[in-house]
Amino acid sequence: LVSNIHLDSNISDLSQINVKITFTMKLHNASLDSFKKNIGQEVFVIGGDRKGYRATLYSLASETCTVAVHGQQRVNVKLHDVVTR
Repeated sequence: LVSNIHLDSNISDLSQINVKITFTMKLHNASLDSFKKNIGQEVFVIGGDRKGYRATLYSLASETCTVAVHGQQRVNVKLHDVVTR
């Protein structure tokens, strides 16, 4: 993922940053077990209602995962709407 990010130095809340995503590519299929190490870690929401937010990953299912945008309740989102570092 390559993008140009310009941040306003006056922004105090960086929990939501608008980044134009112009191109993505699926590299390969991976088992859910390979992502167990990411539970409790920060992820990025790249689609859906919470697009642009950083969140904490709490659990994984076959098509969804549970995340909490910092300071908010846990919610289920589609797997393809969340990426890791």
